Amino acid sequence: MDKSSATFSIANTVTATINTENVPDGTPFLIRMVNLQGGTVICPISYSDNEEYGDLRKVIKDGMISNNQGTGTLTLLVGYESIPAGLYQICAQVVGSSVIVSKPFTILNEGSSAQIQSAEITPNTTFHGLLQTVNVSVKTLNVPDSTKISAVLTDSLGNRYNPEVSTANKVVIGNQAEFSMNIPEVPAGSYYIQVTINTPVPITVNLAYTIKPYTVTFKNYDGKTVKLAQAEYLKAVEAPENPLRAGYTFTGWDKSFNKVTSDMTVTAKYQINRYTVSFNTGEVRSAARR
Repeated sequence: MDKSSATFSIANTVTATINTENVPDGTPFLIRMVNLQGGTVICPISYSDNEEYGDLRKVIKDGMISNNQGTGTLTLLVGYESIPAGLYQICAQVVGSSVIVSKPFTILNEGSSAQIQSAEITPNTTFHGLLQTVNVSVKTLNVPDSTKISAVLTDSLGNRYNPEVSTANKVVIGNQAEFSMNIPEVPAGSYYIQVTINTPVPITVNLAYTIKPYTVTFKNYDGKTVKLAQAEYLKAVEAPENPLRAGYTFTGWDKSFNKVTSDMTVTAKYQINRYTVSFNTGEVRSAARR
């Protein structure tokens, strides 16, 4: 089950409406608000009182799916006094399905200075081995014109990949900036595009970016899946055990999977068995009577 979708309404009260397919009534769903500038974890599904966002537990409301729909709210207290200023994202998830996120939005303190109001990258997913260019769009508040802005690929530990590909000489004009950047070749996995506004106190936001492996599907003669395997670009996958077919001998697979360059389906090949049948004809003799 991974058929969830959600719409978000963000004001003083955040409302998330989740639509599903074939989800039993009573299945729980979760709604979380995450400070994108406060840490590298984009969408944690639960919190403890000791975790960074634990102070937001009191504004979290979870619910249950009914008739393949669920609606939940996050109440942002008047004046946002319990929530620090910053760039946030709403995350919703039906248990057993993937996380759905809203576009980033900003909570401001009265009289606040420079802020990132919104930031977005498109596309935010690619396959390993493809040269990928992402488009970065940022809107700011109270950031002077010609302030430099940069972006670089990082992992969840904050390691930077090929810093030379970060965007040099890009600046904010009219409190916005749009530019493109190339993604270096790195293993498949979960990453962040770290966007930084170089104000006197730099402002940074981490935007989720996923590099996926390719899927190789092994199928038998009848179309049934024998094995699913994942491989990075130009890597090989291990074949499953030879499948069986009554009256036939397995002879191999119809495609090579030694250097995978895309999602692919590999089908088993067979040769019909041939048998030798021998007939033993016996002679019957009768003796003449005398």
